Amino acid sequence: MRITGFDGFEAEVSRSAPGASFLVCGTEQYQASRLRTAIRRRYEGELGFEHLTLAVDDLQPGLLARTVSSGSLFAPGRIIRLPDADRAPQSIRAEIVEVLGAPREDSILVETSDTSLKSGFNAKLDRYCISYVCWEPFDSDFPRWCERLCREAGLQASGEIRSMLVAYASGSLSRLAEAVERCRGYLGGRRPGAGEVASLLSASADADIFDLSDNVLEGRFEESLADCWRLVAAGEEPVGLLAFLFRQWQRAESARAMLESGQTVAAVEKSMGLPRNAARKLSSAASARRWGGAAGAAEAFARADHRIKTGADPYIALADLLESLTRP
Repeated sequence: MRITGFDGFEAEVSRSAPGASFLVCGTEQYQASRLRTAIRRRYEGELGFEHLTLAVDDLQPGLLARTVSSGSLFAPGRIIRLPDADRAPQSIRAEIVEVLGAPREDSILVETSDTSLKSGFNAKLDRYCISYVCWEPFDSDFPRWCERLCREAGLQASGEIRSMLVAYASGSLSRLAEAVERCRGYLGGRRPGAGEVASLLSASADADIFDLSDNVLEGRFEESLADCWRLVAAGEEPVGLLAFLFRQWQRAESARAMLESGQTVAAVEKSMGLPRNAARKLSSAASARRWGGAAGAAEAFARADHRIKTGADPYIALADLLESLTRP
């Protein structure tokens, strides 16, 4: 049974009973880690179950079946975790499906990396499991995630600051969680200012990732190049800067499409969860088409990504990208 919402899956876990089966699949590790913790909290913390992990390399034929049939000596039952189950041999995967389909007291958590529930191993598991696919949230979901993480961390963040955190995340939920935790660690429960958060999220006080974003959006090559150099020198990973710029470009392209269809800046603001000033900057860049055609910009990003990941000088790769993005 597939659950499409993260909150819905958590709710299913909170009311699940002994003998339940769960499938957590996909490649987004932050959500997977949270769901793994929620399942352990339900079964270990609330139901008093024993926790047992069976690594894929240790899964010999018949081991899982014998384990669930023997019962726990120390607890009412077990929560058995099977990480990387899709890496198991075919015979072991068949045994997992067979065990899931039989009545038992032990509960089982199966984890795979595949993102589809429609075919293959995941489809067979889904017949018996409460299932959730972990992938990076859509842009429209990040403001809600940011609000939730700030609330859980006790961070008093205004709408402007939440937008800064979302922009910094560059489409990565793990990066968003790290940014919220960094702010919580430094700021505690007090309400921060936008400048204070910008400094915390930058690698040093002299290098501001949001200045880089503004300068690129406004077509200022020399200023954006200087920002980029300072950030890399201060410890920012070039691939992280590339991901940040790519996310900003995607947003500008989405804003351009909305504006060309007759929608307003207010609609862009609402759709992307941006404060008014940020939405205006993005809309201005989109209207001016400073980044040229979509195909040309996409090619520039792909070229920079390939060069950085294959050992080319990251300074030169980023400089060429910035020139492509900021030229008239």
